[in-house]
Amino acid sequence: MDVKMKMLEAAIVQLRGRALEHIVAIEILLKNPVGVSDHTNFVADLMMHAGKVSEYEDAMNALNQYFVPKAAAAPVPKAPVPEPPLAERPGITPDQSPTLKKSLERQQIVAEIEKREKEKNERE
Repeated sequence: MDVKMKMLEAAIVQLRGRALEHIVAIEILLKNPVGVSDHTNFVADLMMHAGKVSEYEDAMNALNQYFVPKAAAAPVPKAPVPEPPLAERPGITPDQSPTLKKSLERQQIVAEIEKREKEKNERE
């Protein structure tokens, strides 16, 4: 990691820490306002802490957006397009392809056998 990146990381970590301090202060004010002494204007304190959180997070986001290099996005793979069954492909007919003809005949035989077995099982 080069010096530039270390400085950016240090700044971002400090900004995040400062934002967290104010987030904790807001949580304390909301959960147990009587536990915080010398606070009489809770709404003003909440607004002040919320403003600081926003200020620090905006600064963090600006550093991340403009100065931290972005990793190259991986290309999104395209979903494979399912191929139509051999008999439905344009330009190929069983008369033109003996292999296709045999394959279709086998599919018909297998379908007939499965149909007969299903009928036999239903009778029993």
